[in-house]
Amino acid sequence: MLTFTYSPSEKRGSRIKEISVSGHPIELDKEYVVATNDFLAVGGDEYRAFGEAIKSSRDFSVMGGMMKGEKVVYIDSGRWLRDVMLEYIKELKRIAPTVEGRIVEIR
Repeated sequence: MLTFTYSPSEKRGSRIKEISVSGHPIELDKEYVVATNDFLAVGGDEYRAFGEAIKSSRDFSVMGGMMKGEKVVYIDSGRWLRDVMLEYIKELKRIAPTVEGRIVEIR
């Protein structure tokens, strides 16, 4: 599980203070495997980290507007994330969100 602390009052690029994976601080010279949705993978909400990881691939290429490289595996199920979530919510019939403590704001 990934956890992090952040300070929203800091300037952009300096807000994240501590990042841990499975309770251990990340190693800055190590690469990690991450699962995400296509919105973030392609830079949604100006989140460009995944796109930059793709560009650092040795075999990086752009084909028809799609970026690809050895550091990325993209599986298109042909289903929209919103539809997958809607089906899940209908199946559960009840949503009970909880605070997990994975993201901690520093004031």
